[in-house]
Amino acid sequence: MKRVALWTLVFMILAPMMIGLPGINNTRVQAQSTGEIETGKWTVMIYMSGDSSLSDNVLDDLEEMKDVGSGNGLEIIVLSDRSGVGDSHVYRILEGDVEDIPTTDIDPTWDDELNLGDPDTLSSFVKWAVAEYPAENYLLDLWGHGNGWIGVCPDKGDRLTSVELQGALDSVVASGISIDMISLDACQMGMFEVFYQLMGRVDYAIGSEKDVPLAGWPYDTFLQIIKNEPDITPIDLGQEFIDSYVTWSTANSGYSATLSLIQLDRLEDVSQALDSYAGSLMTDIGYFHPEIGLARSNTEEYDGADQYDLKHLVSNIGKMTGSRVLQSKGGDLAKAIDEAVLYEKHWTRLDDEPADNATGMSIWFPRTMVSADYRKLDISIDTRWDEFLDAAYPKWSLDEREKITAEIVFGSQDSDDDGLDDTIFIQSQPGDYTDLFIDVFDEQDMTVQTFEASAQEDGVEFSWSPTEAGVYGAAVYQRDAAGTLRYYQLISSDLQSEKEYIISGTVISNAGKRMRNVVILAIDSQDNTGERTQTKGNGKEVGRGAGRGRG
Repeated sequence: MKRVALWTLVFMILAPMMIGLPGINNTRVQAQSTGEIETGKWTVMIYMSGDSSLSDNVLDDLEEMKDVGSGNGLEIIVLSDRSGVGDSHVYRILEGDVEDIPTTDIDPTWDDELNLGDPDTLSSFVKWAVAEYPAENYLLDLWGHGNGWIGVCPDKGDRLTSVELQGALDSVVASGISIDMISLDACQMGMFEVFYQLMGRVDYAIGSEKDVPLAGWPYDTFLQIIKNEPDITPIDLGQEFIDSYVTWSTANSGYSATLSLIQLDRLEDVSQALDSYAGSLMTDIGYFHPEIGLARSNTEEYDGADQYDLKHLVSNIGKMTGSRVLQSKGGDLAKAIDEAVLYEKHWTRLDDEPADNATGMSIWFPRTMVSADYRKLDISIDTRWDEFLDAAYPKWSLDEREKITAEIVFGSQDSDDDGLDDTIFIQSQPGDYTDLFIDVFDEQDMTVQTFEASAQEDGVEFSWSPTEAGVYGAAVYQRDAAGTLRYYQLISSDLQSEKEYIISGTVISNAGKRMRNVVILAIDSQDNTGERTQTKGNGKEVGRGAGRGRG
């Protein structure tokens, strides 16, 4: 009886002391004493794979995290592993301290040496952290070396491949967990291939097209944003962090900096546009391989192997080929990229590779055969990009185009002998091709008419009269039976079609007085006079005139 009373007395004395201890989340202690865990605002789960040359950087970044610490609705939970044996730890980061949690609390089979390159390790950690530290928002931070689509977080010769990362997140989603944001604190992870693997598993992603410095993210800045603004949205957090990262890089990093925020559910549109674009590249690579190769060489390339900014690549291909099909489909792809990249920022350090043309996502574009691992990615399953790479590979060694030279004549003519051109004509000589495809476009570069004509023994000839006066051009594609481009010609003309003008009204001088006998000319954009008339003798009214003239 006395032992019970004594223990009761001791607890009553110690309880107030425990509540006052620095670094303890008091709200969480009280909630657990009643068997409930209070939901916070943000739980940040940091997966630190430091069993590599980054081992010492683990300690540096832990110190940055301790500068902020959990509290004010923020929980910082870390699973770390360094290059030694028996140094895997689970930490709850406190301000100035850490709470060391046994790894067996996550999984009874775990010990103090874990493989962070195992997707089961990642999914088990995330599920446990969410159960123990529930919040309105979850951020998963992958910390370690990265090599683009090949993988991230190497450990003991293993790594999380992009497919394994997707599988780990599938397991998390299947357990009913929704992750708001994934932060990829690793080199070269800002690739379409990587982001696309994450679609449907996470809402938003932050990643860098270029290398990330050894110091990684400035965690004291990153986490402080959340602690200061616990109600911050994922989009606002991403934007604020990108701004702070680039600012930090200008003062502290030896590398140029790139960082972007991606809304992952918008990558479906990017995938569809990329598939259509890759399909056209496949059929046109035999003819355009010199221009596409040059475009690739002039596109901003990042630190990994054959990783190029996707939007910059598409723009260069359009410019250097002059192909209106590739320009049109490339424009659709660029628009989809812009809608998926919610925010992007870059900075070029003069003694490092440039980042001036970074737009948020890179893509793999090698001059080699596509690897078996690449074919496992969703980009290869859902688009024809890998098939384009296969089609392009044997073309790089060619000295000349795969083409059939054909003579095509394009011009305008006066069909009714009134001195004004009013009809466009296109003629081709006989050639070894199947079909002609013609796009006619106006001065605003808008396609106004598209034709398709099957080849005849004596060639193709047809004409067309536009409804609006103006200057027109045409792009003519010749394709063989397989749809392969064999010849392309971009042609311009100077069609001035007929148009009626009605000129009437009153002419007033700058002084506000009516003018007598003023000659009025209707002049087109090429300074051609289409019609003329003049005011009546009293200057009050323009003589009415109607006629046909150059538009």
